[in-house]
Amino acid sequence: MSTLVPMTPAAFERYLAYAVSNYADVNIASGRWKREDAMSLSKAAFTELLPDGLKTPGHYLYEIKAPSDSRTVGDLWAGEMHKNGMTTAFVYEIRILPEFRRQGHATRAMKALEPIVRALGYPSIGLHVFGYNLEAQALYRKLGYSVMDMNMFKPLGKAGG
Repeated sequence: MSTLVPMTPAAFERYLAYAVSNYADVNIASGRWKREDAMSLSKAAFTELLPDGLKTPGHYLYEIKAPSDSRTVGDLWAGEMHKNGMTTAFVYEIRILPEFRRQGHATRAMKALEPIVRALGYPSIGLHVFGYNLEAQALYRKLGYSVMDMNMFKPLGKAGG
């Protein structure tokens, strides 16, 4: 099974540089943010969610290690989420590095997260997946996740045109 190892400060700095840029990009691609605002919105989101970086209470950042040789193949960020009087674990992000994709690392990492979440006392794990990310949706369905709600979006082009 893939191993989840707590992220080192150096790995966190590399992850954060990637994650802020990637979060801006996926929000542009999904139609949620304008390109000119995306980086500042992304930086603000990370500052709000991880004000103390790796030491932010209730947040767990891991490197995903390959089962065969312990190479880092990706990252996983899970944290505590409070919503409607409930506290659950929430996967903020899972990333498998491009050269290691389609080898089962994401499936094994998500399965490795479950006993950690149980030991922390959370009753469930939630996550968000963008509508255009069909591969991720298929992975999560295969792992037993189901859709709780859905936002939909239709671009109309320029106003008044």
